[in-house]
Order: sequence, then structure tokens, then C-alpha cells
Amino acid sequence: CSRSARALWSTVRMYRTGCGRKSPWRSSLEFQSCIGRIPEACVMVCKFEYARYKGTDGFCVFQYRTQDQTIPEDARRHSNHGKEWIVFTAVGYGMPATSAVDVELDGSWQRSKYGLQLNISSWKEVTPSTTAGLIAFLSSGLIKGIGPEIAKAIVARFGMDTIRVLDNEPQKLLQVKGIAKTKLKQIQETYTATRKLRELAEYLGPYGVSAKKIAKIQETFGDESLSIVKRDPFQLCKIRGFGFLTVDEIARKTKVSLKNPLRYAGAIEYLLEKEMEKGHLFAPFEDLMEWCHDLLNRDCESDVVSMDDIRTAISTAHQDKRIYNENGRIYRFFERQCEVRVAKRLVSCLLYTSDAADDKA
Repeated sequence: CSRSARALWSTVRMYRTGCGRKSPWRSSLEFQSCIGRIPEACVMVCKFEYARYKGTDGFCVFQYRTQDQTIPEDARRHSNHGKEWIVFTAVGYGMPATSAVDVELDGSWQRSKYGLQLNISSWKEVTPSTTAGLIAFLSSGLIKGIGPEIAKAIVARFGMDTIRVLDNEPQKLLQVKGIAKTKLKQIQETYTATRKLRELAEYLGPYGVSAKKIAKIQETFGDESLSIVKRDPFQLCKIRGFGFLTVDEIARKTKVSLKNPLRYAGAIEYLLEKEMEKGHLFAPFEDLMEWCHDLLNRDCESDVVSMDDIRTAISTAHQDKRIYNENGRIYRFFERQCEVRVAKRLVSCLLYTSDAADDKA
């Protein structure tokens, strides 16, 4: 494909993703790659300060305060809590909007047109270490069904064992005055949801999986997310946006079988996408077979995936309309549709020009 074809495809992709209204902060994240970024990563304990923006998809622009003096000067904002506290802006997904519990943020500093911001890759709540902290955490609004009075009653009953009870023996909460079975169900559902998300983030964090993608996993698989990821990580290939190499790394470290049709499909998608990045709309069948074989068997003592497995995977993907095989030229299905539409438009334009010239003659 020529450079002009690559430029045309960039336009097509723009229309593919849509041109809906975005928040200015989300646009600033996209803008960062153009104006440079600060690579330093950091981990710090903070308190929630103020919500500047929170989208329906969980995207957040929050201000936090910390006593960590490593905050870059450019990132510091005015603080009303004394000189020892530093306020800064963080952007990410699903972060808690309560000052009742400390939060450990893990991210990297990135510069945008709104200034220097901490782009969050993962976060976790810091378990309170005092009874006052436990009461504040329980009554913060993160757990539906627990207000200030019930929080005090729970902590009075279970003390510093409260978190263990919530995690392992929630039925014991029925011993607390004001908690009936209906309220217990509400408490369990909301607490379990936040705990499951936190556990999933802790498990996937070392693989560089972003908070946005972790939220996608939770939305797709629900409370069974962590179990599914550990048992069959190739299920992640069903979620758009997950890179094959990341999923494959998780699978290899969890020692699951590498002979999995979802793995083959993920490899095919990954390789066709890499060809797209080079400006090619398709890959020759034989080349794709060889590339898949090398990728799926890399770092293995012997071949785990055969050529017949790959041939079957390509045929299945074609039948499922995820790819298109045109006489040995393998396209992703959408790219093939776009190429046909563009070709039809070009032919239409040429015919119109030809007819106009005949009329003048």
C-alpha cells in the first residue's frame, strides 16, 4: 500500500471510531503524545480532594493531596491544608471519590495542555489501621447500606477484625442492630464488587494492564473475572483492545495450555494489525501462516501449535466474518469492507468525470 493509501486509511479509522463529543481532559490525554511526556513513574499514598470530572464510563479527573515531597513543582496546585500537603491532578479510571480512606496511586507523570498530571495505571485502597479510620471507611459511601451509625455499630462489635468479617464471614453482620437480611445483601453486593475489582487490579498490575482495561474485564465477566483470568486468560481476547502479547504473557506465567483456539485467533488479529501499522491492508496467506507459527511457538522447546491448527483457525475466523480471505489475501473484515467502499467511490468518481467530459464534447 502506498503512503496515500495509508493516509486514506487514517481518515477511515477516524470515522470508524466516531466523532462524538469528548471531555476536554480525555482529549488532553490524546494530546500528550504530541507535546511530550515526563517518563518518571511513582507510587504514593494520597487522600481524595476534589472531583473535576467523572464520566459515565468511569474515567476520572480527580485532585488528590499527599505529603510526598517528590511531586514535581509543575504538578503542584494550591492547598488549603497547610504547607506539608501537596495537591495535584490525577487522571484514570474507577478511582474512589472519598477522603475517608487513603489511596495508593501508581502512575506516571504526563504533560498535557492542562498541565502536568499523574496518569494512573493502578490504584488500591489502604486498609485503615485505627477504629476511627474503619468507621470513616465504612461510612464513606463506598459501601451502600452502611451509614455513620451502622458503621460505628459494626466497628464496636468487631473492632479491628471488621475487614476480615466483611471478606470472609459477612453473615456475622446480622449480629449488628439495624442490619437485616435485605440490608446485608446490599452491603455484600457493593463491598464484593469493589473488593473483586481491587483484587483483579492487583493481579493484572504487574502485566501493565491499565485501569481502563481492568474495568472492561470486570464489566464483561463480573464477579468471576479474576477466576476466569487465572483459569483461561485467553478469554481476554474477546475484549476489544487487549493486546495478544499481554494476554499470552499472562497465560504462559499461569501455566495454562497454549493450545487454545482463542489464542490462535488473537495471534491472527495481532499480526494483521501489525501489518496495518506498516500500511498494508492484507497479509499473504502463506506469510501469515508462517508468522503465526513462529509467534505461537516462540520460546517453546518444541512446536506446541501445528500448521494445521493455524490453517483451521484462519478458516474459522473467515467463517465467523472476523477476517476475509480473498484468493490468499487475508484482510481483517472491516478493512476489507472499507477497501471495497473506497474502490466503489473512486470508480463512481471516474465514471462521473468521464460522463461530464463526454457531455462537453
